[in-house]
Amino acid sequence: TSSTVVGFVYKDGIVLASDTAASYGNLAVPGVSKIYKLTDNCIVGFSGFLADIQYLHKTVSEEIRKDPQPIDPQGIHKMIQRIVYARRSELRLLRVAAIVCGVKKKKNEVFGSTEEAGKFIGVVNGRGNFWFDSSVATGIASHLVLPVLRERETKDWTLPT
Repeated sequence: TSSTVVGFVYKDGIVLASDTAASYGNLAVPGVSKIYKLTDNCIVGFSGFLADIQYLHKTVSEEIRKDPQPIDPQGIHKMIQRIVYARRSELRLLRVAAIVCGVKKKKNEVFGSTEEAGKFIGVVNGRGNFWFDSSVATGIASHLVLPVLRERETKDWTLPT
């Protein structure tokens, strides 16, 4: 399992970070990446059971590869949500949460909840529920890090070079 992914919008882009350990009981393996580039303008970070993370990444990557039209970050977010919700409906839960980040080609009013035209962050939890915000987190970070990010206005931050 893995526990934490954090994402937030800042002035010049989006930050997505995760822990790099996978664990099972007392066994821990360091250096496991759970952030994947799906397209040129979309990355996704997963937390949860590693087998479910690998299954979901493989399934979404295959769907993207098969589709002749490019899929934007909102479409990938919706695809992940539908896959997770379908598995929940079949009583075969995926123990995974995903944060989808990307750059939108144009502002979509339906999904325009991040306020910044061009920047998108969405979350899908293990039940298939989804939401959008400018600062998001999964696992223990949703209790420890997210309140701090929400207290500050991250959209005005700049990163040191």
